[in-house]
Amino acid sequence: QGNYKAAATNFRQGIMMARPVVFELQQQQQAEKPDDNPYLALEWLAQSYVASSRAHMELGDYDSARSDAWGACLVSNNQNRDALECMLQVCSRTGDAIGELSSLKMLLSAVYLQHQQQQLEEAKMTDNDELVMDDEEWNLLRIKTRIAQLQEELDTKYS
Repeated sequence: QGNYKAAATNFRQGIMMARPVVFELQQQQQAEKPDDNPYLALEWLAQSYVASSRAHMELGDYDSARSDAWGACLVSNNQNRDALECMLQVCSRTGDAIGELSSLKMLLSAVYLQHQQQQLEEAKMTDNDELVMDDEEWNLLRIKTRIAQLQEELDTKYS
């Protein structure tokens, strides 16, 4: 694990070195460099945080994994599904039901917004007028079900 820990540390240092460049690019709003896309730079930064978080989870370093997942959520303004799912995984693995619930609610919002952008709000119907759910609708249902379970668990625990 020694080499993996060193690699994870170097990966994190690389992200920290890249952050100022990405944020500067975002602030410039492409004024001086029209070929650079601040959105793509932020997406790259978020994905880098996610990858670092997953590496730290594999090493059992959940504090660093949580920190990196939080960084991914922050730079993506809680709209990157990979970042939210990564935070959800950290919370789930560490028994953080409140964090898991919060992550699920943000994930539900992100999935719902993406789903709205991709399809009309009307349900697809077959020739037999049976409801057909696509993958995104199943994801929404799965997330809503888990939110209800966690809410009930927390209500019971803290009531």
